[in-house]
Amino acid sequence: MYEEISPLLERPTSIGLVEPAESVPADMELIFLQCPLPSCEALAQALKAAIDEVGWNLRIISTGGTPEEIKSAWAQAVRLAPDGVIGITHDRLYFESELQQLKAKDIPVLRLNVTDPAGNGVTGNILGRDAYEAAGMTIAKYALSRAGEDLNAVAFTVGEVIPSLQVMAESYKKTVEANCDSCTVEVVELPSTSIGKDFPSRIASHLRRNPDVNWVEIGLSDFMVGLPAALRSAGITPDQVQFMGLGAYNTAANGYLAEDDFLTAVLTAASDEQMWRAVDFFIREFNGQDSSVSTDLSTWPTWIVTSETLPSSTETFPTVADFKEQYRALWGLAN
Repeated sequence: MYEEISPLLERPTSIGLVEPAESVPADMELIFLQCPLPSCEALAQALKAAIDEVGWNLRIISTGGTPEEIKSAWAQAVRLAPDGVIGITHDRLYFESELQQLKAKDIPVLRLNVTDPAGNGVTGNILGRDAYEAAGMTIAKYALSRAGEDLNAVAFTVGEVIPSLQVMAESYKKTVEANCDSCTVEVVELPSTSIGKDFPSRIASHLRRNPDVNWVEIGLSDFMVGLPAALRSAGITPDQVQFMGLGAYNTAANGYLAEDDFLTAVLTAASDEQMWRAVDFFIREFNGQDSSVSTDLSTWPTWIVTSETLPSSTETFPTVADFKEQYRALWGLAN
């Protein structure tokens, strides 16, 4: 198992794209529908940097967390009629009619971190179902490489509003069961209303009731915020249980990782690069080029970060150190 994981412990050096864009169209406007998680705020900042690089305009619309708020945000995007729309995470059933209105206006839609396929109003997906299945498999194999046949795991998810995390959790469970007969793994769904509220205490309570659990797939590293304190209050220590999730763009969580404070590894989600990929997608789409190269998972850089390889515990960091320079070269903007 370690042989499969070992290459992923090395920091990637390439963004994975080689075909240059023909040109950068001028005077385009994108709308980003931003979810309320801190990670989504970081994505918005990264998108703004990429948009500024190509000289376009960006509008950010907050989606909120309820189905009604999500639908209202997409309705606003329809009214504003931009050149392109970027949505993230939420199930399309909340805004299906708005997708069809955007389709009727020939406005391309790119979705990020979703489980449903592109098509019927969605032009493309970056990090779709296959990406989350792969992430669940990778995180499970890392846990197995560390715990071996003694792995007793639980995967927490909030699939109610973030279906991609449910896909990742199920892939984690399937991988553990396929590779270890003596291991146990449980998927536990927590209510979305607990995020930012009693999420840490719910996890601590579950682990206190199940003291044999020694590994946790937490979903997003965002969800680690406040967890170490809640776990200690429940009498649980870092030598009893290890956590791993998807992220690396939450500085508080990175602080935990630096100290091996329950969080033992993070699979990078390449948040900044993802937004530069989104801009790359629209450049190609507006040019009439093949935009599917931008959404191809096989070109996506992957990195498992540990306390030994963490670049910074106080700042966010990219997966590929010079990704901006590589994208500028693709777009013909290199200095």
